[in-house]
Amino acid sequence: MHLLFFVAILLQVPAPNAATPTLPTQQWIQDMQTKNLDDVLALYTPDAVFVDPEGHQFATPDALRKLYIQVFATYDSDLSRGKGTIAIQGNPEVPGAIAVESAEFTENLRTRATNTTAKLCGDYRFTYILQQNGHWLISRMEWTSKACPATN
Repeated sequence: MHLLFFVAILLQVPAPNAATPTLPTQQWIQDMQTKNLDDVLALYTPDAVFVDPEGHQFATPDALRKLYIQVFATYDSDLSRGKGTIAIQGNPEVPGAIAVESAEFTENLRTRATNTTAKLCGDYRFTYILQQNGHWLISRMEWTSKACPATN
């Protein structure tokens, strides 16, 4: 049993019977849809990094605030996520534990000024850190884009 636990830690997956954390990904999506600036920013650690699909990094609280102000003023988002995975480093009940969530996404992104909608597809990887208060906060958010599957 001890060997299995150590192998699980090395592979960055939960040990048997480890609780899968409830991460605030759905809250983040809701905040994007409702344009709740204060709430969306509260989901990030003070040293969080946001990496957009073009590789641009937003790495300070001020940069994240400016990014979201611009995005909320320009776009309306309808984001859907596919099935994903969550990998855990450490005990998910002890502050400092890390959870990495990865999944595919599709997004209908409407540009308000032109009333045009673009369909975007890709992958995301959110890294969360469990805080002393028991909340999981985003420490890194990475987005990649890819061609959307053809629809019939």
